[in-house]
Amino acid sequence: MREPLITWIYFSFKKYIKQGSWKLHRVGNILTHYIMAWDSKYVNFGVLKIEGNKVYVYYDRQNYVTIYVQNEVRSANWAGGDVNVTLTDGKIRKYRDLQNYISI
Repeated sequence: MREPLITWIYFSFKKYIKQGSWKLHRVGNILTHYIMAWDSKYVNFGVLKIEGNKVYVYYDRQNYVTIYVQNEVRSANWAGGDVNVTLTDGKIRKYRDLQNYISI
């Protein structure tokens, strides 16, 4: 009984999520999602600017997106296709995209 429900969810959401930053992935009977990395325009331009608890990620001279962090940011730099943000309390966050990070 689970297989048809999972299949329905997979194919129903796949058409809506396909063009966004989320991707849906099916492994057997388990339905999961994973997050795509930063768009190449951000990585190729490579400019980060820090102001207090915000990190601005530029993709050209005037346009950027903002990473909001709860604590004040000490430094931020690119590590391959990820943004590593070091906080003043010593914690390091690795951002795979604008909102999702892991602590390293």
